[in-house]
Amino acid sequence: MLNTPHASALPPAGRRTPSLGHLLIVDDEVELMTILRDALAERGYEAVGVTSSQAALQTLQTLEFDLLLTDLMMPEMDGTTLLQAGLGIDPNLVGIIMTDRGTVQTCENGSRRSPRQPTAARAS
Repeated sequence: MLNTPHASALPPAGRRTPSLGHLLIVDDEVELMTILRDALAERGYEAVGVTSSQAALQTLQTLEFDLLLTDLMMPEMDGTTLLQAGLGIDPNLVGIIMTDRGTVQTCENGSRRSPRQPTAARAS
């Protein structure tokens, strides 16, 4: 098990449980990370949550994930930089960056820094 605060319990090394997908959720706001992790786990995903980008990178080096769901604005490293570092560990990793402070400019800046072409979704 990771020795990081607020990390969810990880499966034993080498053992994966059947699920819809393996998700890593990263948010420095403990409550939001916990809500997302628990809600996705209840829906059949294997969800691991951490509260720092450093813990996320450590987790990515230990386990394989299908998706990285990360906050954009975090103290040590922003979500775009974290996704780029994560792709350096696992080039097949898919990332979603979430924020409550987003603007069109934020999305455009992030997509220019992203190594892959993002898919944009318009909020209603």
